[in-house]
Amino acid sequence: MAKKKKGGKKAKGEGDGDTTEEKAKLLEMQLESLRHRLVMQTNKSSGAEAVVKDLREKFGSLAKDFDEQQLRTFKISAEMTRHYKSMQKKMQENIFQLQEKISSTADELESEKKKFQEELDKKDSLIKEKDLEIDDMKKRMRDMTEEFKMMLQDILAGMNEKIEVTSKGIEKDRSRMLGKGTDIFKPF
Repeated sequence: MAKKKKGGKKAKGEGDGDTTEEKAKLLEMQLESLRHRLVMQTNKSSGAEAVVKDLREKFGSLAKDFDEQQLRTFKISAEMTRHYKSMQKKMQENIFQLQEKISSTADELESEKKKFQEELDKKDSLIKEKDLEIDDMKKRMRDMTEEFKMMLQDILAGMNEKIEVTSKGIEKDRSRMLGKGTDIFKPF
């Protein structure tokens, strides 16, 4: 709105026409100013709409990329989870098989230890038995040696007696033969 003049009263020569013209000019200027503002606002609005449209397109593109990335991430995670579970299952199967093998081997080892101990006990028993037989045979050999020694002594004593008896008998025969004076034993 236009400013009113201060001064109070209007001059007489100026009528309502001046004020109407002034009002019309003023209104025209205001109209032009409003048009100019409208154009600026329209330009701003068009620019804002273009920016909004551009931002919406970027947002749509980013949202699409985000969704695709999220889908790829989900697929990768699902694949990795599947792979992890598969590896975990194989590992658990391997652990189970190894535990069974350890248990089986431990049982076999225990069985072999028992067999070994039984064999060792049998061998020890057999060795003791043979040692007793050897000791018994040594004792018998000593006894037999002693008996044989005594038998030989008896035989030798008997033979010595016979030899003495025979020797005495031969001596007697010899002296008898020598005593008769036979010429058989005379030197030539």
